[in-house]
This record gives sequence, structure tokens and C-alpha cells, in this order.
Amino acid sequence: MDGDFSPGRLTFTATPRAAGGSTLVVDAQMGIQNAGWLIRRLVKLSPAGEPAALMAAAYVTLRAVALRAENVSLGGARRPGAKPALVHLRA
Repeated sequence: MDGDFSPGRLTFTATPRAAGGSTLVVDAQMGIQNAGWLIRRLVKLSPAGEPAALMAAAYVTLRAVALRAENVSLGGARRPGAKPALVHLRA
């Protein structure tokens, strides 16, 4: 991973559920200490700051992958004009 969270890695693993559907497991490891001043400051304000930053990065990555998969005929990384689907996350 490049940018503010480098060095870093996001690993997504989908496992099937017996009742149907899948469970997505995210393993996120990022260099928060290398992030910009604002991100570092926000992370220090709360014990939930670093996990929140990791979850936000994982969500943005997963959403980008989903958009590309849904719009494969568009080519490139263009974004569709449709309203994004709602995603429900459970802890």
C-alpha cells in the first residue's frame, strides 16, 4: 500500500456461511505513524481512532473494488453516476 498509510497491507478473505452468504474478514496493517498530521492527531484523540482509520481505509478499498466489478464494461477506474448501495456492517 502506498500513500499516508504505507507501509501497509489489506487482506480480504471471504468464507462461505453454512446458512448461505459469506463472511468477509479483513486483515488490515497500516503505518498510521507515517500518516499526515491530521490523521495522526485524530488517531491520538481516541482509543478507537486507529481501528476507525483502518476500517475506513478497508471500506474505501472494498467499495472501489465493488464499483469496478459492477461496472466492468466501463473500463478504467471511472465512477458510475448511480447512487451508492447501502452497506450494513456488524461488529
